[in-house]
Amino acid sequence: MADAPAKCIEHARRCVRQALQEWNAADLRSVGESRKLLEQSVTALRMAIDLLRNGDSTMARSPQPAIAGLRRDISTMIRLVDASSAFQRGRALRHGSALPAYDAAGKAVGEPHSWAAQGVVG
Repeated sequence: MADAPAKCIEHARRCVRQALQEWNAADLRSVGESRKLLEQSVTALRMAIDLLRNGDSTMARSPQPAIAGLRRDISTMIRLVDASSAFQRGRALRHGSALPAYDAAGKAVGEPHSWAAQGVVG
């Protein structure tokens, strides 16, 4: 179990790397997949930090640089997901199309007739 923090950090790194590779701001499915991968990365990173705080590690090197780098990468990707989601939501509202709109978490908010009920229409 002593190598669990290192495995969690590596899993988080793989999720962020995959989110970056699959990223396509124009493809809503890609945005959603990236969001899911980022959520997995955050969960793995939190688990690693909790394990490190509990002393469950024999890592030879300090994990701080890896954790700090992952936090930066995750933060950058989250901003991209948020911006893409907002853009797509605004585009759908502006054009009055039946395209799905997405909230800041990248989740579909429903059909156009339900947007006002969910507080999306400004």
